[in-house]
Amino acid sequence: MIVVILPLFMPTVRQLGIDPVFYGALAMMCVCIGEITPPMGPQLWFAEPICKVKMGDIMKESWVFLATMTVPIFIVAFVPDIAMFLVNLFK
Repeated sequence: MIVVILPLFMPTVRQLGIDPVFYGALAMMCVCIGEITPPMGPQLWFAEPICKVKMGDIMKESWVFLATMTVPIFIVAFVPDIAMFLVNLFK
């Protein structure tokens, strides 16, 4: 997804005037959510045989992580200076 999909949106990102570093940071945060989101979250499929627990039980527990990762995405999306602090420091 990172190698194929994210570069497809780069021309649009540049035309909208979004900083590519900010786009990358926000996209990576969204990809992390996609890794644990049912039904196709690959991390859930890896955890099932390792933990020897049913997928439904793992999904019930993954919602806590989903919530804790969603809040920072909204914060960074509405206050981009948080994600861009170090980049702006070195410009």
